[in-house]
Amino acid sequence: MKKSLVLLIVLIAVAGTLMADGHDDGDHYSFADERMAIMDEYADLVPHELTFGQRNEIAGELSIPLQKEFYVARSGFASAIQPGLGQFMNGDAVSGSLFLAGDIAIAAGTLIGAYFLLPAELQADELDYLGSTKTEVKDAWSAAFTNMTNAEALPLAAVVTTGFLLDQLLGLFSARHAAGLAFDRIESGEKTFQPRPELLLRGHGGFGMGVSFGY
Repeated sequence: MKKSLVLLIVLIAVAGTLMADGHDDGDHYSFADERMAIMDEYADLVPHELTFGQRNEIAGELSIPLQKEFYVARSGFASAIQPGLGQFMNGDAVSGSLFLAGDIAIAAGTLIGAYFLLPAELQADELDYLGSTKTEVKDAWSAAFTNMTNAEALPLAAVVTTGFLLDQLLGLFSARHAAGLAFDRIESGEKTFQPRPELLLRGHGGFGMGVSFGY
């Protein structure tokens, strides 16, 4: 439960960061403002005098901006893990395909570049990977890297590092784009949410926080 709650908080924090980056103009809208507006409506009520029905109503209303935050975070997080996934989740197949193709291109380019920078004895024309045992392949790699000079290792390390950084950068752009798509779908009314008071009410009717989300 603690791990799930930490994950929820992280995802909502990611959503806030992505929305701040992607919607920083004068019309910037915050789901936190929506929560505060709801709370202001009930500012005159005394908490311990609230009936269960009133608590259920308030929790249901507050659950909507919470669900919106989580949806934006989930979209961005999905594309951070796999560029393009958040775009597909939000119905943008063109952008999703482009981000996915970019991710595949970076991975393929990195693997191909790294392969041709491997010591000659590790390349397929020198080492029979299919006909050799696991131990033979492992020993060949261990010996090759043990005997590799720094001058030989540097280009290989540079290619792998560059590929990793490019992939992370693409994931960042994809995440921001996916979060923006999710935010726009919510603002336009295309994506709607129903009150879910159970997200904020404990079993005995007191306010808390749950982590059961599904879209």
